[in-house]
Amino acid sequence: MSKFTDAERRAVMEESARLLADKPPPSPPAEPVREPELEPAAVDHLAEWRDWHDARDVERQAERERRQREELRAQADATTIFWDEIDRRVQAALAEQREQLIGLIQESARAVGDFADSVDKKLAKLERDLDQRRKEHARESYRVNDLAETHRREVEQLRKEVLRQVEARELAHTRQITSLQSELSRAHASLVQQHADDRADERHTATILELRELKRPN
Repeated sequence: MSKFTDAERRAVMEESARLLADKPPPSPPAEPVREPELEPAAVDHLAEWRDWHDARDVERQAERERRQREELRAQADATTIFWDEIDRRVQAALAEQREQLIGLIQESARAVGDFADSVDKKLAKLERDLDQRRKEHARESYRVNDLAETHRREVEQLRKEVLRQVEARELAHTRQITSLQSELSRAHASLVQQHADDRADERHTATILELRELKRPN
């Protein structure tokens, strides 16, 4: 409930507008000039006229001071009303912003909660999938290791078989070479003997021919 009437509020607003516009206050109405009354000749009219003007100066100064005080009070009241209105608007704006901020915080909190729930569910699913993959990997690793061991045994057995066959072939080859060397030795000996026999036959034939030539008469 405002403590000012509508007329007072209008007056204050007008005075505030005037003060903000930096306009001089309205001039007071001109006071009627009073004609000095005629006094007897013994009266000092100049002194009376001076006293009268001095009194008017005092009254005008008092009136100016009174109006200045009223202007200052009106200015102070207008300033108070102005800052009260500013404060009211600021408080209203802060209250509205606070409500909006609270709404945003609540909405953000709900969104963060929903996001956290979604992340937890996805993490739980990933953990289950990872555990399943670990189990499958363990089974696959066991199977691979078993296959590797079987392959290693087969390779070792094959290597031994190949070595045995190589050794057997080398032994057979050695025997064949030994047999061939023996046959070659015998053939060589036979050829040498035959060559010797052929030479002996040739010498025998030559000797016979020489003897025939000697026995032939001249």
